[in-house]
Amino acid sequence: MGMSMQMRRSQVILRMPVDNVIATMIGHDGTQADVMLFIPPTEDIGRVLGHGAAFLPMVKAGKMCIVARETIACFGVPELPVIPREGDLPVEKQVVTITMKSGAKVEGEVYLTAFGTQRTTDFMNEAAPTFCVHGNATTFFVAKAHVSQVEEK
Repeated sequence: MGMSMQMRRSQVILRMPVDNVIATMIGHDGTQADVMLFIPPTEDIGRVLGHGAAFLPMVKAGKMCIVARETIACFGVPELPVIPREGDLPVEKQVVTITMKSGAKVEGEVYLTAFGTQRTTDFMNEAAPTFCVHGNATTFFVAKAHVSQVEEK
């Protein structure tokens, strides 16, 4: 019985439909990298960044990488045009500069609900672990745990 058996793992196992999303990732240390994310069509990047498994698969520098979610401060993706729909709440736009704990900065606008008077402080203290900043044709999905300061402009 000196025969050795090699096992091969099939990449077809557990295959789910995903959208390949090109993003700029800012890490906990401020480093930036262009990555390709695999996002299920029913998910959004903010939810993927803020909830779920401890590690995210992605392509980084042409290689498959598994990255610890807690080390990801932000994903920036090309902004998609938003078509206003009936029933959408009005929003007020607040220009901000977000400074990460690493010193990296993200500039743009946060969209505050104009229902009542929401302050940027209220917006940042909402329960969601991530928030969006819109700027330079990019939507940034930012993990609140990596933010040191929000400066209003």
